[in-house]
Amino acid sequence: MKKLLLWSAMAITGLCANAQEKMYRDTRLEQSLMEERPVVLQKDYNSIDHPRKNRAQRSITSGTKLISDTLGSAGNLLTVLNNECNQIDVNDSLNIVTFIHRNDDRKFLNTNVAQYRFDISKNRGVPGSWTKDIGPITNDVNIDNVSVNGRFPQAGVYNPAGNTIVDSAYLVYSGTWHNGDAGGWTGQMRGRGQLSGDLNSFDVHIDTINNGNVEIASGFCQSAPGIFWNLNLDRTGGFNGNANHIVSGFILEKGIWNSTTKQVDWTEHRINQNFAYTTSNSYNSSVITGWNMDFDPTGQYGWIVCLGDITQDNDNVYNPIFWKTTDGGNNWTGPIAVELDNFTDLVNRLDPSSSGTATTTFENDLVVDYLGNPHLLVVVSKGSSYSISVSGLNIYDITYDANTPSCILGSVNGWRAVHISNVETFRGVISNDNPAPLTQDNRPLASKSKDGKKLFFFWVDSDSEFLGSAENNLPNLMTRGYDLEHFVSTPVINLTEGDELWGGETSRAPGGLFGGATFGTASLNALQNNKTYNVPFVFTQIDYPHDPASGLGSYLQPCAFWYVSNIDFDPYDFSVGLAASIQLNGADTTIVVTGNTYTEDGATISYDTACYKSGDLNLVVDNSNVNTNIPGSYFVYYTAEDSAGNVYAAKTKVVLVGSAPVADFNWAFPSFKYRAVFTDLSTNEPNKWKWNFGDSQGSSIKNPVHNYATNDTFEVCLETTNLFGTSASTCKSVAIIGVGIEDLRFEANINVFPNPSNGNFRINFAEGISSDVTVSVYNILGETVSAPARYKAGITNVDMNLSSVANGIYLVKITNDKGTAVRQITVSHK
Repeated sequence: MKKLLLWSAMAITGLCANAQEKMYRDTRLEQSLMEERPVVLQKDYNSIDHPRKNRAQRSITSGTKLISDTLGSAGNLLTVLNNECNQIDVNDSLNIVTFIHRNDDRKFLNTNVAQYRFDISKNRGVPGSWTKDIGPITNDVNIDNVSVNGRFPQAGVYNPAGNTIVDSAYLVYSGTWHNGDAGGWTGQMRGRGQLSGDLNSFDVHIDTINNGNVEIASGFCQSAPGIFWNLNLDRTGGFNGNANHIVSGFILEKGIWNSTTKQVDWTEHRINQNFAYTTSNSYNSSVITGWNMDFDPTGQYGWIVCLGDITQDNDNVYNPIFWKTTDGGNNWTGPIAVELDNFTDLVNRLDPSSSGTATTTFENDLVVDYLGNPHLLVVVSKGSSYSISVSGLNIYDITYDANTPSCILGSVNGWRAVHISNVETFRGVISNDNPAPLTQDNRPLASKSKDGKKLFFFWVDSDSEFLGSAENNLPNLMTRGYDLEHFVSTPVINLTEGDELWGGETSRAPGGLFGGATFGTASLNALQNNKTYNVPFVFTQIDYPHDPASGLGSYLQPCAFWYVSNIDFDPYDFSVGLAASIQLNGADTTIVVTGNTYTEDGATISYDTACYKSGDLNLVVDNSNVNTNIPGSYFVYYTAEDSAGNVYAAKTKVVLVGSAPVADFNWAFPSFKYRAVFTDLSTNEPNKWKWNFGDSQGSSIKNPVHNYATNDTFEVCLETTNLFGTSASTCKSVAIIGVGIEDLRFEANINVFPNPSNGNFRINFAEGISSDVTVSVYNILGETVSAPARYKAGITNVDMNLSSVANGIYLVKITNDKGTAVRQITVSHK
């Protein structure tokens, strides 16, 4: 068993070695300088309407579709390609949401894509409240997309103490830029502007950082009002592979609001750290990717993280590496290398048929909770040579708590790997651009409540069974929320399956207009409305067609951004108890006949007080909406709550109210007088049928077709059943007058198979036929679906193709001078 490694040093970025078959390496190194254009546990909750929920904003488990609203646009995707950058910010007290992005030089003539603009909602992101494309906030003629090329903007809201006016607050931003040569990134474009959009309040400082030896800065956050942070690298190397790419530490950028100048004064601090490296074509590259940072709500406890390798154990995989501050960022201790193969549960979930060692993928997101503990959201699998297998993927919360009880299994020196969900696919091609198709990985994103007690995790995944591969080509947005204080989570929810815009096609639902959940980004902090939490989220529409008539290819198209306003979590969404659970004393579904009394069976709470919390939990049962006098589906809600009403577990029972069916039917002779087509007319939706045709024959299907062999009057009876009981038998007299002796002889010679079929079937004449035969096909209403076809005497088989007709029951009529026969077939397209 390996030990966690702890040293007093520090650092970060990402490369990896040669990809193996069915393994992926990190391809998010640099963006091309040649062209500035773009290089379920599913549960159906639709009918559940919890009486205690606020339905003004329905929550994620309600089944309500996403509400998407257009924002601004940008000349390409170099706003959102980097998973660890933060473009969205909120301020609850001012009811504002902001989003920063690159400029759209198609929309705004005489501008260039390297400038930044922002969008703002002054009403908590509700549809129709957005002011778009404000700016450019980078109002400097030197930002020309050549000598100064700004990319990957990040921003946060600064609200001066005591201010209650939205327009008097500021947007503080910082974005990475380069000078147009192949030498790599140069520094940061930094500035601020009032949220009023006043051009006179906009400014920008084009700062060179670390003599131009930097990377794409990420993890932009605010530890306390007016104290901003950005995480960068001390890195040598350029935009191509013909040089060493060596990281020797972090550049920690800190900005403090200056109330006199109304500017942010930025300083840089260095954290030294060396990394293992790989060699390709005689050039060395450090093994580091996904650098990120965040602070707790007090601003005192902060964490830095990267994915990389600082060990000498020859595993050649990525592991999380952390640094920590307990004094607001003045001092940092680390690195703490958390080796994933220490976690037994994690290792046991990996594909045993794959070779290699537990490794992370190449993206992550980080939040720090109310206790000052980190939560790293990252996908893991097996890997080797700094590549990762697509088999056995899972997403985890890598977290630390110095006070983790020893009884919690899987803790290693306070570190835990909390399993969030399995992941079916990894990397997918989402736009066939030329020369380089765009790809997207699982894109883990994390958000938290303002008090840090609730976490909201997001990632994208495709239906591997539908695709037949592990390619993430039709991604849907998945989510799971955690209530850390009460040890409860939501189920895993597929937010976009079936969405008209962002749905990734699956075996259960069609895809959306934009081909899946592409390049989403979430706010680091959620909005709060009483006990409901709203996570601001932005999707990216790739190849946004400003001018479809121009004939330009997709590679030259800009992108548009869309805001999703209703990703809402409320307390009753957190139904999966992590420490507590509820067991129903009776069945999950109770059946009550209309007018009878519903009897509550109750439930039992199980709770691990030794590991989590002392004190009692109470079972709260809410069956107030059950009305046994009106047929329908009702729900009883069980919650395990403490004395303050906090929910630690939840359970739901379905109560079905209804009555036994009343049997009824009619019949018709759409084709022949001896072939009766019966139609069920029973009330109360039976699900079982018992027919007696009066000639010792019967059927159990809903609407049968029956051939009578003799002319007579038959008493036909029907008995029906549903969940609430069985009807009395209803009988009616049916007169048959059309049976002829030649029909009977001719019919006995004929077989039709397979039945049911997909529409392709064969008619077999057991003794052949001595004269020409005509074959026609009708539906049960007597309407022709296949025109009559004539076949010569002497044949023994006729092959028919009805693959184009809808699922259902059809009648095949076979006629010659010897008689007429009719066969019933069922067409079922699977």
